[in-house]
Amino acid sequence: MVDGKRPRRRRSLFRVVAVGMAVLGLAAGMVFPGFVMLLGVPARIALRPLFVGSCLGAGIGVAVGNYALVRIVIGGRLRTMAHGIAKVQAGLVAAREHGRMGCDDLAGCRLDADSRDEIGLSARAFNQLLGVLHESQRSRDQGASAVGTAMAVLRQAGDQIGTAASAAIDAAF
Repeated sequence: MVDGKRPRRRRSLFRVVAVGMAVLGLAAGMVFPGFVMLLGVPARIALRPLFVGSCLGAGIGVAVGNYALVRIVIGGRLRTMAHGIAKVQAGLVAAREHGRMGCDDLAGCRLDADSRDEIGLSARAFNQLLGVLHESQRSRDQGASAVGTAMAVLRQAGDQIGTAASAAIDAAF
């Protein structure tokens, strides 16, 4: 919930893209006969059912090809990002349960951020988040180490005080 509101469940992005591409393909197929008539093709040829059907079929074919391309290229990059995020989540769970990070101190969780588009921007933001998590983990580990050292010093001082107190008591009696 965000601000007391339940998040609205949205349709699959790829389904929306598929419908949009199909509509665009059909629209292109419907207007193409009119364009060829503007170029001088006689209406009796441009408006034949076979030609109009072929134009609509070509529009749908281009839409299907574009959808497959989007699904392969963008879907693959998004799956890679989701895998990286899941890897960090598993590492954080392992750190919480076992005291150590699961993906090689976060370095093994970084994503390739080689594109100059929204996916590359998202990957770079994810990698920056990993850097902040790594710094936080390092700071926490240093703090834990300092506490451990202070406890050892206090234990040693307590032992020395105990020894001195025993010696003082023995000397008094």
